[in-house]
Amino acid sequence: MLPIPERVRTLAATAEVAKLAVDGVPSPARGGVDERGRPVLLVRPGETLHGLSGDAVVAVNLTAMRRLGETAHPRGLIEVQGWAEAVPEDEARGAAVAVAAHCADESLFEALERFGRPDAPRLLRLDVAQVVYLTGQESGLLDADDYLGAAPDPLTDVAERVLA
Repeated sequence: MLPIPERVRTLAATAEVAKLAVDGVPSPARGGVDERGRPVLLVRPGETLHGLSGDAVVAVNLTAMRRLGETAHPRGLIEVQGWAEAVPEDEARGAAVAVAAHCADESLFEALERFGRPDAPRLLRLDVAQVVYLTGQESGLLDADDYLGAAPDPLTDVAERVLA
């Protein structure tokens, strides 16, 4: 059995963004998780995080599900807490791919093509502070170093395809 940090990172790698709170206030949520386990968000003009100029405390809830036949089974709930920051331009394409894997959205093209313009959609990611998890019978808290230092199970994609 994998250690807890690796199990949580494995669940995060397959999870979808379910909910977003900015300074405790719910906000629209579209996104995915990058290769390091950081939530990446697509933020449209007019949304709370779009005009971000400083640090905003953000909590992103991720839901890991497994579909068996027609039924979806919950595998874990993860809340990643931290601060939203702009994705650097040289990392924008990878961030857009991470979002598209879970949330195909035409705004991703606009976020890349019009990167940095004030009226364009933005790609933000979390500077992780801590991670709260609930998986089966286990729950707990991981600090950023434990979470970001862990790697997801390399066989996850293959296993999920076999189960599907």
